[in-house]
Amino acid sequence: MEAQAPYPADYYSFHHFLVALGMVRDRRTLSHRCLKILFGVNHDFRIRLDGDWYTTRLALIPSQTAHWVDGSGDWQTLLWIYPETKIAKILQNHVLRDQSWYIQTSTGTSPIPHLSAPPDWPSPEMALALGESILSLFGIQGIAAGWDSELRQSIHLLNESPNVWEGCAFSAERREALNEACTRVLGTPLQGMVRRARFHDYVQRRRLGATIEEALIGAGLAGWDGLQEWVADATGFDVLNWEKDVPYPRVWTRQPLELRRYQIQK
Repeated sequence: MEAQAPYPADYYSFHHFLVALGMVRDRRTLSHRCLKILFGVNHDFRIRLDGDWYTTRLALIPSQTAHWVDGSGDWQTLLWIYPETKIAKILQNHVLRDQSWYIQTSTGTSPIPHLSAPPDWPSPEMALALGESILSLFGIQGIAAGWDSELRQSIHLLNESPNVWEGCAFSAERREALNEACTRVLGTPLQGMVRRARFHDYVQRRRLGATIEEALIGAGLAGWDGLQEWVADATGFDVLNWEKDVPYPRVWTRQPLELRRYQIQK
């Protein structure tokens, strides 16, 4: 799949999803592994699905569904939700079910009144709160993950240095326990978290001025081609164009709020 340049937007990368706030104007039809949620901040946007154009304020696009978005003239909030996460499973099983996609009937008013304008000074805390507010429209809430101290320490170590996964820092028993806890508490396999932790580490190194090669080696990534393929397959983005067009996503993985799990609202 040919990837496109990313949207000119503010990006925030979390373990469960990638958040962007900007104006969406796709250059062509896209299809990728991540589920995608789009919300028009002030106005409706247009989206083409299966050859037809729709006007809506809120859309949920399943994995590998061809789509083309035109959000000219307004800001949109976008969530790319990794398909192996519990959020994706909830959306697929409880929202989409047998539907090809979900589009909210346009009413001309915001379904989230307090999000009536884009923020002047985006922040990770705001991006997480914004993402969770949009997830709440689909009946999903984020709560504290409830890690015990040993697992919290393991996750912190993994976030700080993904390469410890390949070293002696994790015994076989600890890896097994961590994988079970990630699947049970976060709803995402440990290997997926390791992959995203490596991406986050690469992004941080590039933002701090490391060369591409230095960042790849430091993050423990096999090579540039593999990184490009993973990002394009998951999100439809070309990492090289990301480097040229906009700053890298801000990564927020080391704060307590990031250790969250998601469930159907009670």
